Amino acid sequence: MSPLGAPCNAPPWGELIAVDLSSGEIKWKSILGTTEELVGFDETPTNEARDKIMSDLLKMIPSLLDAELVQHTACLRPLSDDGLPIVGKVPGWQNLYLGTGAGRKGILWSTGMCHGLTELILNGATDVPGFAALDPARFGQA
Repeated sequence: MSPLGAPCNAPPWGELIAVDLSSGEIKWKSILGTTEELVGFDETPTNEARDKIMSDLLKMIPSLLDAELVQHTACLRPLSDDGLPIVGKVPGWQNLYLGTGAGRKGILWSTGMCHGLTELILNGATDVPGFAALDPARFGQA
């Protein structure tokens, strides 16, 4: 549910949409509290990102117009070249495992990644669906 009481739908690309049930009208559509920019290892917050986030927030909650922005940060979110997390045993190494590369979806992927890694480390295999597609070996031997 949105702050407006409208149902929300979060599509795979990460936007949040609230729809008025009575009219079917989209009340707001935004990526809240985050932006995504391919800037390498530059952690510098940008005015453009801040302005986009604030603009989207004020569309949803106009009463925050006079609120004070207290903190503005930028964070790195590792993303693999193919867009999928890298999770599993590192080829050519004993007892070295990775769980990275999920980008801003890391918090969503974390439970399955950790469950799969735990099973892989303890049992040598996992039954987590789709886990094999995340294997670091897909990038070739080190």
